[in-house]
Amino acid sequence: MNKRDIAWETLFNGLSVLQKIEEDGFFDITAAKLKEITGEEPRLLAKWDSRQKTPQIFLDKKLGMLPLSTEKYRIADFQLFHNLEQDRTGIRHFSPPGWAQTLTPFWFSRSENILLSACYAAGIFDDFFNLPTGTTCFPTISGRLRAKDLKFDVETHLSGKKNRVELSNPQFEIDAGFESEQCIFFVEAKNTFCEDFNIRQLYIPWRYLTGLVSGKPIHPLFLMSHNGVITLYHYKFEDPVNFNSLSLIKKQRYSLCEFRITMEDIQLIAKKSRKKNRNEYSAGVVFPQADKFDLIIKLGELLVSETKDTSDVAEYYEYDHRQGQYYVQASRFLGLIRKTEDKYALTTLGQKIFTSDLNTRIRGLIEVVFQSNVFKRTFMHTLKHNGLEPSKELISQWILDDGWDLNLTTRLRRASTVLAWNRWIFLQKTD
Repeated sequence: MNKRDIAWETLFNGLSVLQKIEEDGFFDITAAKLKEITGEEPRLLAKWDSRQKTPQIFLDKKLGMLPLSTEKYRIADFQLFHNLEQDRTGIRHFSPPGWAQTLTPFWFSRSENILLSACYAAGIFDDFFNLPTGTTCFPTISGRLRAKDLKFDVETHLSGKKNRVELSNPQFEIDAGFESEQCIFFVEAKNTFCEDFNIRQLYIPWRYLTGLVSGKPIHPLFLMSHNGVITLYHYKFEDPVNFNSLSLIKKQRYSLCEFRITMEDIQLIAKKSRKKNRNEYSAGVVFPQADKFDLIIKLGELLVSETKDTSDVAEYYEYDHRQGQYYVQASRFLGLIRKTEDKYALTTLGQKIFTSDLNTRIRGLIEVVFQSNVFKRTFMHTLKHNGLEPSKELISQWILDDGWDLNLTTRLRRASTVLAWNRWIFLQKTD
């Protein structure tokens, strides 16, 4: 349990929070009281942009928290997060002007502001909104702002029930806002892999802008940049006073560097990849149980510049120690990272892959996956049977055939990871 989780456990126990929520439907607490009990800065303690960042007790009890003002918070069974739509679209390639030395991947991978500048300079936003030839959008509103009082309903985890919330001059931040002759749009940007986001990041700015601007639609966008691919999500709030009424209008993937991989490319990598024997794995390496391959990439990107210890890795993932170790072990299985005492660092191979251009990186990652015969057989089976994946039972037998002495229950769990990585490989096809 991390420091933040301990602070919230202390507060919940000391103030009988769960009992009061059961009695009244919510629990309000001041920023001053939060700091008094936990000793932590309230603004940081209460900032959760995703479920992954949510304190464990809130996840366990299906609770959420909204700031009613700068000095007061409400805890209730709020549904605050929206799952990002995971279906993949084709990738469109755009580039900033060649003379823009500070808008290269080296720079925009280090800053969301630079990333947004690169997207604007490359014409990605013009393309996304299909602006007429000869017209463009211009950067306008951004930064920390404050709205007027707002009233709205938030859905709860109790079916069919809504919770009315009143916010007093809520403070919010817009990463970037743009205006064209046709519309106004603003962007919430994340320069990392994420599975969901806090709806408040889009809803409050949208309510603020719709209350001040007339004659043009206001479009909220969520932007995720991960592994060289930028995904834009365009949402619409169907009901102005319903926090949870957002629906996806459009989604598109982009790259700021040329990237193309065909199914024939992947088949060739599978054909040429060298099989790694069981005895070639380092001591302590186990067959992986880590379904989200994007989190392996996230770990590799973390370790490009420096080594990290076990607690650093757990904090970075914002998982507990055990969960963080799943992805460490998976990365060691692939030969991407090494462990020295309590420190983790990229291997020579890992450094080569994670500092390469996107084409080389993706091909390198697929190749190290295929070095395990289990993963190669799973891919070839799926390809041969027109997308029909092998059963977990069959994969379980392949794991045993490859020399991994695990019981049946464990092998079936590991088969889920094999299938998840297999789907990730198929999704890398850009055509």
